[in-house]
Amino acid sequence: MWDESDENETVSCPFCDSEENCPHLLAVSDGSSLVGGFAYDHEASFYSRVYDAFQKRLAEGDTDQEWSLYELDLLWESIREEKPGVFESGDADLSSGLMSDLLFVVLDVAGGSEYQGNAISQSGGNSESATRLMHAEDPAATCVNALAILDEYLAEKVPPKKRKKKS
Repeated sequence: MWDESDENETVSCPFCDSEENCPHLLAVSDGSSLVGGFAYDHEASFYSRVYDAFQKRLAEGDTDQEWSLYELDLLWESIREEKPGVFESGDADLSSGLMSDLLFVVLDVAGGSEYQGNAISQSGGNSESATRLMHAEDPAATCVNALAILDEYLAEKVPPKKRKKKS
């Protein structure tokens, strides 16, 4: 993996300087979903918490309620407006770039360290793809902390604002 701005500069772990997968690798995203790292193996825990909180809001009739975290509110709005009825039918699909963004924000708040450059990885043949990377000194503890933080965000209620209707 290398930095797009300087193809000679490899991307390395900020904790051990490894240029390969290392024990500090917390999350890798291709922009639409997690594809590696410790958090990838525990992704279902994040998804189920969000899904359950969304289901609860719908059951309580809080469909206009906003979330305190911007990325959470974006995900809620995209599903609520673009896919009406998906929660009622049990077909909600949270695997989107918005969910990936939400996970990176929560992992960052929990102590993860995201690579700030433009990481590029070689993916099969001559194909290259942009990649988001995050490391943590202790990925397991960071994931536990991130889940607790996510639970806090999901429990907060923010009064609804006047939303502009899409034209």
